[in-house]
Amino acid sequence: MKRKAGSEKPQSAAGPSNGSKPPSVVGGQNNGRKKARTASGGAKKARQPQPIVEVDGEDSDVREVVEELAMDVGEQDEVEEVKPRGGSRKPASKDSTANARPNAAATSKAKGKQKAASSAAAAKQRNGRKAEPDVLEVDEEEEDVMEVDAPAMDIAAAYNAANAKSQSKNSNRRDPPAASKPTSHPHRPPKGHVQKSAQDAKLAAENARLQDEVERVKGHLEDLKSKFEELLHTRQTEAEALMEEMVKNHEEKTSVQNELIKELNMQLAKEDPIFRVTSSAKRAGLALLSRDEADQEVREYKAQIHNLRQEVNTAKGIIAQKDEEIATLKQQEKEIRFELKTEIERSQQLAKNPRTAPGSATRAGAILKGDDPKHSKVITLYEDLTSILVPGVKFSPGKEGEEWIFTCIYTWKDDLDPTVKERSLNFSLRQCKEPSADNPGQLVDSVHYFPLSLEMESPEFVEGLGFLNKPFSFPKTQLSLFVRTLYDNLNNPQEEDD
Repeated sequence: MKRKAGSEKPQSAAGPSNGSKPPSVVGGQNNGRKKARTASGGAKKARQPQPIVEVDGEDSDVREVVEELAMDVGEQDEVEEVKPRGGSRKPASKDSTANARPNAAATSKAKGKQKAASSAAAAKQRNGRKAEPDVLEVDEEEEDVMEVDAPAMDIAAAYNAANAKSQSKNSNRRDPPAASKPTSHPHRPPKGHVQKSAQDAKLAAENARLQDEVERVKGHLEDLKSKFEELLHTRQTEAEALMEEMVKNHEEKTSVQNELIKELNMQLAKEDPIFRVTSSAKRAGLALLSRDEADQEVREYKAQIHNLRQEVNTAKGIIAQKDEEIATLKQQEKEIRFELKTEIERSQQLAKNPRTAPGSATRAGAILKGDDPKHSKVITLYEDLTSILVPGVKFSPGKEGEEWIFTCIYTWKDDLDPTVKERSLNFSLRQCKEPSADNPGQLVDSVHYFPLSLEMESPEFVEGLGFLNKPFSFPKTQLSLFVRTLYDNLNNPQEEDD
């Protein structure tokens, strides 16, 4: 099977024929006459630059060399020469194949077998199946065909020739590689490094662009912040301030007008009561009263006036009653003062002349002092007839009407025997109206008797008084009988003494 290897075809003089070669060399050549094939899976892989391995004369070695040569020529336009592991073998030129030694061929065969076995195992493990032979195109520009069934040295010579041709094509761009060790382009980094550098450069450019974008956004953000702060500190614009002032002025004007309207309505209501101010939630205005409404209001006003008049009359009655009470109290005060004064004078008189003065002499002439003489004579006559002096009179309101209290002094004197001492009894008579015992619904005049100053009299005198030493009451019609009882009781002690 023939493969494309380069533009030049290996010459027969490049190496000895099978007949002239030693048996070991011939055996190595026969074993190395296998056709170089490549695994179908290897051709589908990504073509990446790999270091060129040593050519030992085996098919696997040849296949790897040719494959790598094709990849280097097609992608990088350069081929790196690999130093053989068997020794420092120089790459053979077109005429160097004639001087190849048989022992070198044998050594290449042995090494080729070993490497072929390891390469086959690696290829089987990678692909998972037996690699199928495929034709590898070494150089697309050349159409010459190189036979691979030559000895290992011929293959090495062909490889070196192709490498030399490749290097001659790229001589204008780079220096020729050294013969002793693999070399690379002195001015060009490896492909992986170039790709990594390109990615780094792209990332750096992207980072720079993003950094510029961030700076631009930051600047825009600062502008927005400054505008926001300005708006925040500006409470209102000029238009808003003018609007607020206008609203304030309008409200003040409206308030003044409302006050004026209210005052005018009040004046109108005072001047003409037929009008009234009506107000609602929405509007206010004047409304004319109807006849029914006016009559209703008049009736209400009359009722109010009537109630007020009743209250006034009640107040006047209360005031009159209070005035009467005041007058009564003033009169009582005068009577009490006069009675007190009379009692003081009487006590002083009794202290000077106890029981010696006649009854007429102890009359209270001062009571009617300054009065009409006729009245004095009448009173004196009554006193002489009854032997009762009335030094004081007092008025007090009662449950059933007026009550009068008379302070009296009864004096008994023996007209037949002037040597007999006079006897006197102090008492009070209260005249009032009380329900009758026979008919409770009928009021009758009654008199209540109260003895006074009995503690100043002797026990014999008090005992001689009988029932007169205790209070009692009787009808007013029995006053004459009461006077007779006084005379009898005060005269009895004298009879007993006789």
